[in-house]
Amino acid sequence: MALYNASHHALRAVSPSLSMGGPATMELMDIPDFLVALEAWGLLSPGSNDFVSTHSYPTDTCNSAPDARTNLDCFTDGIISARQQAGNHSFLITEFNCGWKNDQIHDGESTSYAAAFLFRTVNKLRMHDISALSWWSFSSIFEEVGLPTNEFGPFGANSALQTVHGVALPVYRGFQLLASTGNQVLELQGLNASGPVTVMPTRDTDGGPLRIFLSNFAPDDNKPAELNPCPEVNRANACNHGRQAATPEGRWYNQSQTVRITVLGAAVSATASVRMINSTCANPKQMWVKDMNSTAWPTAEELLELRRASSMCQEEIPVGVVDSGVVVQLVLEPYAAAELVLLL
Repeated sequence: MALYNASHHALRAVSPSLSMGGPATMELMDIPDFLVALEAWGLLSPGSNDFVSTHSYPTDTCNSAPDARTNLDCFTDGIISARQQAGNHSFLITEFNCGWKNDQIHDGESTSYAAAFLFRTVNKLRMHDISALSWWSFSSIFEEVGLPTNEFGPFGANSALQTVHGVALPVYRGFQLLASTGNQVLELQGLNASGPVTVMPTRDTDGGPLRIFLSNFAPDDNKPAELNPCPEVNRANACNHGRQAATPEGRWYNQSQTVRITVLGAAVSATASVRMINSTCANPKQMWVKDMNSTAWPTAEELLELRRASSMCQEEIPVGVVDSGVVVQLVLEPYAAAELVLLL
C-alpha cells in the first residue's frame, strides 16, 4: 500500500480528474483490506472517482467444487458478493473468462462453451452495478505465455477472442451479438433461472426489433468427461434433474434444450430469425482439425476458409400464432448461444 499511496498522490498532483484504483487481485481477494488501507492513508476523498478492481475465473474455485455440475451460478454469485464489499465505489472485473488452464474439460474459447458462458454471466450480472467486465484476453499474442506455437494454441492462447491471424473464435461472435442488445431488458416469465438456459429479452425504448439472447450452459468441472459421479440408476433423478442420460452430443449433465417463447400482444405478421453459435456454427477450429489436419500455420487461402467457418449460422424460423400473441421455438444444443430477432 505504500507504493499505491505514493502513486496515488503523484498522479493526483498531475490531474485530480484521473481515476485510480485496485487492488487488481486474483480470485476476488483482499477487497475489504484494500478499502481499509485506503481509509487509513486518507485516500477515500468524498466524491472521488476511484474504483475497486479484481479478477475472477470459474476455474479458481467453482469448477472444482463438489456441486460444480448443479450450482450453475457459483461464478457470478462470487462476483456479486465481491461487488457488495466494494460499497459505493465503481467496481471493475478487469480479468475474467470461462476458465483458466482448464484444458481437461474443454478447449477454452475455441468452442461455443465460452460464448454460452458469456451470455449467462452477462445476464446474471447486469443488475449489479458492475462498471466493467474485461475478457482475458483480446489477442492470442500476449506477454505472459509467449507467442502461440500454432494458429489455435498452445492452450493458453485459446483464452483470446481470436487466433493469431485474426480468425474470430466463438466468444468473439458472442460479444458481436451482445453489441446489438436493446437499451432495456424486458420482463420475462416462466423460466427456471437456476437451470442451464439463459433468456435475456431486450429492445430499444423507441421500438425496433425484439432481440432475445439465449444460451444453454452448465459449468464443467475438473473431471474428464467419462467420469460420472452418479450411478446410472440415479441419473434421471438426484444427479440429472430429469434431463436425459449421456448422449454423444454432450455430457450427461448438459443436454439439448427446447426453448419455446411466447410474445404477448405481438402481431400475427411478426417474423423471426436466429443467429447461432454452436458445435457446427462459428466453429473454425473444427475445420482446422478435421480438414486441415491441425496444420500449425494455415496458408492465406486456408485462413480465408477459417474466417468463413467462423461465421455464425443465420436462418429464419417459423412464427406460430396463439390467442395471446405469437410463439417461436428453437433447440439449443449443449453450450449453444444465440440471438433471436423478432420483427413485430
